[in-house]
Amino acid sequence: MKQKRQHEELQELEQITPEQAKNYKLLGTAFGDSIHQCIFEGLMHRMDFRIKAKYFVVRVLMASEDGKQKLPTGSTKFMVVDFYEEDENP
Repeated sequence: MKQKRQHEELQELEQITPEQAKNYKLLGTAFGDSIHQCIFEGLMHRMDFRIKAKYFVVRVLMASEDGKQKLPTGSTKFMVVDFYEEDENP
């Protein structure tokens, strides 16, 4: 059930370019080893995340070259994702 809910959250978000992001309001930034973890962070830290988050930009995507540097989750990659909402005052 939890996986399905996270997958549904991802389908509701649209990936945009940094140039397109200029037309929207930054809602928040998350760090994780997958887009699903970043969405989870958004859901945990913003009560209105599910309602407001509409777009995202993957700002940084890095992977360990030798596979030795790992995050606490055991992953050898990480990403920084900015989430955006509609700008009420364009």
